[in-house]
Amino acid sequence: MRARLIFCRRLFRASWTIGIMFALVLAGCNLDNVISVQAPDRIVGDTFETPGNALTLMAGAVGDFECAYGAYVFATGVSSDELAVTDGLQAQEAYDRRIFEPTGLRAAYANGTCIPSDFEGTLGVYRPLSAARWQADNLTKLLEKWTDAQVQNREMLIAKAAAYAGYSYLLLGESMCAASFDLSAPQTPAQMFTAADDRFSKAISTAQGIGNSEFLNMALVGRARARLDLGRKPEAATDARAVPNGFVKNAGFSAAAARRYNFLYSEQTDGGTLYTVEGPFQNRQHQGVQDPRVQVVNTGRVAPGVDIPVWYQTKYPARNSPIAIARYAEAQLIIAEADVDAGNLTEAVAIINALHASAGIPPFASTDGNAIMAHIIDERADELFLEGHRFADINRYNLPLDPPAGTPYHKGGTYGDKRCYPYPGIEADNNPNGR
Repeated sequence: MRARLIFCRRLFRASWTIGIMFALVLAGCNLDNVISVQAPDRIVGDTFETPGNALTLMAGAVGDFECAYGAYVFATGVSSDELAVTDGLQAQEAYDRRIFEPTGLRAAYANGTCIPSDFEGTLGVYRPLSAARWQADNLTKLLEKWTDAQVQNREMLIAKAAAYAGYSYLLLGESMCAASFDLSAPQTPAQMFTAADDRFSKAISTAQGIGNSEFLNMALVGRARARLDLGRKPEAATDARAVPNGFVKNAGFSAAAARRYNFLYSEQTDGGTLYTVEGPFQNRQHQGVQDPRVQVVNTGRVAPGVDIPVWYQTKYPARNSPIAIARYAEAQLIIAEADVDAGNLTEAVAIINALHASAGIPPFASTDGNAIMAHIIDERADELFLEGHRFADINRYNLPLDPPAGTPYHKGGTYGDKRCYPYPGIEADNNPNGR
């Protein structure tokens, strides 16, 4: 009996999804005995989830998202053509080679957290974003249940929580082949984008009702992005046109703890020669003029044993450098794409050239819709460099993989052809509806 109780407790403590409860039952565990064991440094949810703790819960939800977002931007940068691994472990190489698998060392995207040392020294995508999504969704429900008398600025907090929930769904949709939420069956990217649209719509209507511009504009950019992913370009452009010039919503980071680092800086600095900016972004030019938006530098160092020159990004020069979640330039590029679809080519070129003028590079000129659209894709690569867009853009626009699938990898084997992260084995194992 004692041995079974110890087994059950260990299984419970190792869990991270609600689906493990079913595994506990099947294993013959007495849930009352297991769940009643509480560590003294843990806070019981029912006790903590009170109106008086609304601000603390909000800070936790935002902190979880920012940690997940930093990991996402880094991991998808390696999985796309922004960053490359020079001499990593199997888990890191899986990102770089595009050979993701649901389980094992090639499942860092699923099993890793947003603390680099937690899984083979590799950051994750699914776990941290799933945790952030649940936190924001749960807090939204709590705030809607509480009253204005119980929580000061309750409507603003609802708009904020819904906006962060929307971004969690959005990023999962842009990276995962499939995902589950609250023990659901596997959801498609389109279903995730629709869920994101719903949360953003809640944030927009709530923020409009109280005149809060910060979360209104954050959600407008997010919903425009979700609708672009859904192919609803005219509606995406409508949202994007409402975003004011100069708007930016950042994720904040800190040098105080590894969980709060800007991983774009810390992973290259702490790793030394482990990562490099990949070839396509080492020398970005327009009409012979260097594009200052793609901030990189050749360190002059070579990765040992593989003779690969090491380039660093300099867009984020410190562990506490912020990363944009949503901003005006992204909204403008969404409008430009919709303009091309609508035949408004002059307007699309004007948007491109406004961005060029801000960057100090020569103007672009064309009257060919295909050429303009190709340049908008290039603009997105440069303007949104290392902001978590490139992996999804490669899919959305069906861009060729670089290096191509089948190309020899410098540490053996070849590059794969996967364009999204597979449905995780941990979800299939723990979620009774995930099989």
